[in-house]
Amino acid sequence: MFRRPEIDPLGEYLPLVRDLAVAQARPGRPLGDLLGAGIVALFEAERNCAAIGGTNFEACVAYRVLNRMRSAAAGPSFEWLVADLPEAEQTVLRRLLVDGLPRREVAAALATSAERVRQLRSKALRRLRANRKLAECLSKTGSPIV
Repeated sequence: MFRRPEIDPLGEYLPLVRDLAVAQARPGRPLGDLLGAGIVALFEAERNCAAIGGTNFEACVAYRVLNRMRSAAAGPSFEWLVADLPEAEQTVLRRLLVDGLPRREVAAALATSAERVRQLRSKALRRLRANRKLAECLSKTGSPIV
């Protein structure tokens, strides 16, 4: 039987989203757009994968992320998603996801600790979950997560 994981799906699967976005990036499909689509797909998976019985959560996440990335032209870009976040949180997410830097390198570049980078990342992800602009966008596209 399907059991929802005890971990935070949005935080745990961001590296998967980044890897899939890098693999899908082409000249006409910027990495930022693919990352935005992947983050939206994580929200969908977090809410809807529990309804799918007999499958594992990782497979559901990967399937939803790839499908959303393939239709990324209709989705929001990464820059649009993080536009309402404070500058420090935008910078941390951009360096971790778009640039692909490890947490320690981001901490060194920002002259802060790796723990502070982790805190900013977590705070940014919480803000994304509560983002009304994202909820409005998803309701317009007919997504069932809103």
